[in-house]
Amino acid sequence: MTSPTSPRRRLDQFAGFTLIEILLVSALLGLLVAIVMPNLKRSVRGQGLDVGASEFASVIRYGRAEALRQRATLRLEFNEARTSYWLSSQNTSAAGVGTFRKFDESLLQDGVSFPQGIRIKRVLLDGQPLKGNFVQFEPGGVSGSVVFEVSDNMERARYVELGPWYDEVFVTREEPETIAP
Repeated sequence: MTSPTSPRRRLDQFAGFTLIEILLVSALLGLLVAIVMPNLKRSVRGQGLDVGASEFASVIRYGRAEALRQRATLRLEFNEARTSYWLSSQNTSAAGVGTFRKFDESLLQDGVSFPQGIRIKRVLLDGQPLKGNFVQFEPGGVSGSVVFEVSDNMERARYVELGPWYDEVFVTREEPETIAP
């Protein structure tokens, strides 16, 4: 028989958690989740905007480099809603001179869509609003100064700036002076 002071008896008395302890820990965890979740959602949405702007800038860099490499005029085109974009190259056949066709690169043939809720809000070419749905990259590697404002549903924006030379493509969070209203 074990006595009330034996080591085995004391262990059995303190094994497990009381209902109050479990409820208290659950309440604290619930409070912590309620505080963290809104910030986590905002962070994930902001990452979608950053990723979309970075991928867009990568396609622009690629298009400008290809125009220089192929010695051909390429266009960065986007749909009316400005939620997807693709590259097209100038048709060099005699019958199709002056026309453009979708780029032959398999990754870009079907176009690239921005993440959900992200689109090109404004485009300025040399400080003026762009008329039309394309920007042209010339074979010499030189073009006008272009600023794309890429924004999400929360009206946060990233700016993709193209300098005059083919390798000048930057993504910034600050609104450039050339796009300010």
